[in-house]
Order: sequence, then structure tokens, then C-alpha cells
Amino acid sequence: MPELQKIKGKLDPSKPSNWIKKLDNELLKTGISPKVAFLNADKNQNGVCTLEELRESLKNLLPEEDMSLAELKQIVRSFDINNNGLIEEDEFIR
Repeated sequence: MPELQKIKGKLDPSKPSNWIKKLDNELLKTGISPKVAFLNADKNQNGVCTLEELRESLKNLLPEEDMSLAELKQIVRSFDINNNGLIEEDEFIR
């Protein structure tokens, strides 16, 4: 998925980011598109994904992973172009 590949360059290279590869593999394996993944994560369908919605979505996609709050915040920052602390649909699907 090229969309997820773009994220790799935005993350702090000093911190391991194995979750990206695992998430990418899971989406490829299940055939879930980035748009569908976002819509599934956006539980209240308001066009943004909060930290808590992201946490729940990643738990469902990667149940064996136990991401820390710092890792989740790093994920949000990697998508959050306008720095409002949320992942908006157009930020996720670009």
C-alpha cells in the first residue's frame, strides 16, 4: 500500500516502527483499502479519527500488538498535517 509507505519517512527513525509493516501486511492480507480502514476507525463517522478511535481500530486489526500511548501519539502525529491532534480523512487518504 503506497499510502502507508509514505508514512514511514515521517516517523522518527530513532524509534522502531514495526507496527507500520504489520499494519501494512494486515491490510494487504485482508484486502482492506485505506479508505475502508479509516471509515472503520472513525466510529462516530465525523470525518476524524481520535487517539482512542485509533487505539480501538489498531487493537482490532493487530490484536497481538500492545502499543504504548507514546507510539499511538507518534502515529497520530505522522498523519496529522494540520496539527490539531486528530487524523482527518483527507490526511489519512492522500
